[in-house]
Order: sequence, then C-alpha cells, then structure tokens
Amino acid sequence: MNLFDNGLRASKPGLASKMKRVRRSIFRNTIEKIDNRSPADRAIAIDVGAADYLDNMELSAAIFNALPDNKKFDILGCDACLMNMLEIAYENKDVANFMVGSEETEPGTGWPYTSILKKLSDTPNMTPSDLARAITQDYGEYYEKNGNAIQDQSATQSAIDLTHIQPVAESLNELANIMIKNIDEIAGQVLLARQKPQKFDMPEYVDLISFLDDLIKRLPKNKTITDAAKKTLSILKSEQDKFIIANTTWGPRVERASGVSIYFPEHEYLEDYGDLAFSKQYQWKQFLKTMINA
Repeated sequence: MNLFDNGLRASKPGLASKMKRVRRSIFRNTIEKIDNRSPADRAIAIDVGAADYLDNMELSAAIFNALPDNKKFDILGCDACLMNMLEIAYENKDVANFMVGSEETEPGTGWPYTSILKKLSDTPNMTPSDLARAITQDYGEYYEKNGNAIQDQSATQSAIDLTHIQPVAESLNELANIMIKNIDEIAGQVLLARQKPQKFDMPEYVDLISFLDDLIKRLPKNKTITDAAKKTLSILKSEQDKFIIANTTWGPRVERASGVSIYFPEHEYLEDYGDLAFSKQYQWKQFLKTMINA
C-alpha cells in the first residue's frame, strides 16, 4: 500500500490505526519522491492528515533542537523496524548517549513496556547503560516466551553506545577507501561476501559483523583488506570501549544478527542515502557506487 495514495491524503486519522506496522527506516523524504516509490518503501511517524512523516535526519534535528544546549538524552529508544543501522546511529550520535532498536522488522507487539518499566521502577537509580541492556534483555525474553513463529517469525534487539561510534565509522572508512582502490581486483569476491551475511526484511540492510567475517574469508590473500576488516571487527567487538553493549535474537532467520547493520544494496543505490551525515563524512557511499558500477 502506498502511504500517500489518494485514500490517505485526506484527513482521515482512523485509517492510520488500520495500517500495518510500517517497516522501513527511510533515509530522506519528500512527498514527490515517496509517491513515486514502490509500496515496499515505508516510513515511521506518519502524519496522515498532512501526508508527511519524519525521515531520520528530521527526527535527529527535531530532538537536537528540543534539547538544552550541550545536553543529550541518555537513551534513544526506537520501537520501530530496521533502525539499528550504523548510519542511523551516526545520525543520532549528538542527541543521545545510547540507542536501543532492532536490526530486523519488529513484531507487531513491539516492546514489552510492562516488564521494562517495572524494572526501572524497582531500580530507579540504574545507569542508562544498564537500562539499555535491560530493554534489550527483556525484549529477547518476551519473544522467547511469547513470540509466534508463524506470525512474528523472528525478532532482534540491540543496545549500542553512541559515544563509541566514531572509531567504528573511521575504521570502516579506511576499509572502504582500500576497497575502492582495489575494486577491479576484488569486486567479485566482495559481491560473494555480500550474499552470505545476515540480512533482514529489506535485503539491502546487511549485518555489519557477519559481512566483515565473510569478507575476510573471501579474501584471505589480500592482506591489506583483511587487516582493515579485522581492525574494524576488533573495534566492534572491543570489550574496553564497547560499542554494541547488548544484543538479543529470537528465531532461526536472524541467528547471525550481531547488533548493527549497514546499507549495502546489490543493484540499486538510493541517492537519498547521500544526505545522511555518515555518507557526507565517510567513503562508504562512494564504495557502494563504485561497487555497483563495477
């Protein structure tokens, strides 16, 4: 269903309650662009009457502008689908210290708020990191007990420390630059490495750690690339400056989900992606373009 078809353009809030849970983290929106996209391209925070919604950049800007100077939220909680991407985390690094969300589409039930809020009520002095871990843990336990294997199929949830995102981004940038320079030599193996990792409801969203693992296996003789990939992995898995502080999965479809995904389309690159802060500051966007052209 197109979110901005003629039926939804009218001010009919009742229709919003009947829409399926929307399932895609959109990089950028204009009504004109969205109207021309397929029904699979969806959004969050929809204003049915205005035929508009928040994209990720607008969401981050709205939070930033609402906060007092030099202040951040302790936790940005995303009870929405496909939000725990490196790019979306980077977009929100200046508005929150921790981010909790899902790599995969979320089951319709969403978060188990009762158990989460009870835990916070019982321990009101818990640290933000402990609360972020608790949300992730409670989410996983809820779907282990209550998840419907047919209807829900799978669930993921992770908590990431946004104060440690910079080394991850910079290390991945080094890897992207090396791959761009060697693209003619490695394109085939990189494409194969992209096929095997954990993917999600939108297959262009690829689990970052499982991709790096497969990339290393595909290019054992290219020490420059494997060393760069191993460096990024070591930062992602570091216990000292931990970036992914909690991760949970439920269901066989998402067993390799490690906590953070990245945009890696196979054939079609969305130009909107270039508007994200991560795309403007680092070379992953250029790697994607180079890879698709190759």
